[in-house]
Parts: sequence; structure tokens; C-alpha cells
Amino acid sequence: MKRPWCLSLLTLATLLTACRPEPLPDDRAANDRAANDRAVNDRAATDYASRSELQDAQSQFILAQVGHDPRLIATLQEAYGEAPAPQAPNTQALPAPVGRLEFVKSLAWGNVQNFEAASFRRDFIDTLHPGLDWSTDGCSTPPGLDFGYHETFRPACLVHDFGYHNLRLLERTPENRTRTDEAFFSNLKAICAARFPPERPSCYVVAYMYEEGVRLGGAALF
Repeated sequence: MKRPWCLSLLTLATLLTACRPEPLPDDRAANDRAANDRAVNDRAATDYASRSELQDAQSQFILAQVGHDPRLIATLQEAYGEAPAPQAPNTQALPAPVGRLEFVKSLAWGNVQNFEAASFRRDFIDTLHPGLDWSTDGCSTPPGLDFGYHETFRPACLVHDFGYHNLRLLERTPENRTRTDEAFFSNLKAICAARFPPERPSCYVVAYMYEEGVRLGGAALF
């Protein structure tokens, strides 16, 4: 039996729905485009979930949860060579004698190889830019949520940590954080691209999850 107050709320909801104004033409067009985009993304998610390279348990789990996300679909298009990859991070670090901020950005927004080369020269770099924070905890993920890539992605995590630790002190801006996260994602995908072809798509899926983690939860750490 419906309680009277429940009936009143249902009646009010019905009236509000009935009295809601018709969407304007522009609104209808936007809604139609959004619906079409969702349908395209749903078809793409279904397609990728059926591919042989993505039948492992963790890829299936991730695709079931967020497979319709346009960012993940774009990532998989890169993994399969169906779309061009965006420009890679800087391929050459600036020389240490440049200004402190510029040098930090060149490492934080560069590739793994540049950062590793600079790490071998830390003693020299520290004489020019003393006090840089090289500390890291690697790929810090909650227990059980590293998807087995903790060590695989460690080189990219070292670069990302360096960027966060130093840029938050030198020039803490949303733009610098975004650029550092974008370089992180590019480095993750570069690691995946170097893997044996059948392993690449599942690696790209996990790279997307790592990048989403810092994009959505990294503000408090920057």
C-alpha cells in the first residue's frame, strides 16, 4: 500500500515532468549528438571487449566498468594503430646550466630516457641546482590495484614524481600539473608500445587506469 506522502511525491514528480518545457532546438540537437556519441562509444567498447588481446581478466574488468569512456577508446585506438599517437614528450633534456625551473620542466615533461640520463649525472646537476627533490616511492597504488604493472611502469612513475615534487615548489599551477600528467601518460604508453604486439592493448588499458588515477586524484599531491 502506498503511503499518502509517497503518493503526493509521485504526483508532484509527474506534474513537474508534465510541465517541463520542451527543449529548445539547439538543446535537442546537442542531445541528439550526445546520444549518437554514446551509441558510437558503446559499439566501440563492445568491439574492443571482444578482441582476443583483451580477454585477460583485468582488461575485461576495466572494459566492463569504463569501456565506454572516450579517453579509453582513444587509448585503444592508439594501441591498435587505428589512430595516430599524439606527440611524444620532449626527446632531449635541456642542459643543466639553464634556469632551475626550465631544467625541471625539461625533465618532468620529457621522456624516460632523458630522465635516466640525468639521474646518472645527479652529482653534477646538484652542484648547479642544489636541493632538487629526486625522492620517489615508485608507482604508489593502493594494494591490489597496480594490475601487475608496478615495476613495468616504474620508470614513468619516477619522472612523474620528480615533476610533482619540484614543480609544486617552483611553480604550482594547474597548467604545470596537467602538463606533467600528460607527459606521464605518454611515457606509460611508450612503455606499452615497446612490448610484444599481442601484449600492447592490455598494457594500454592499464596505462589509462594509471593516468586516470593521477588525473582524478593527484591534485592533493601537487
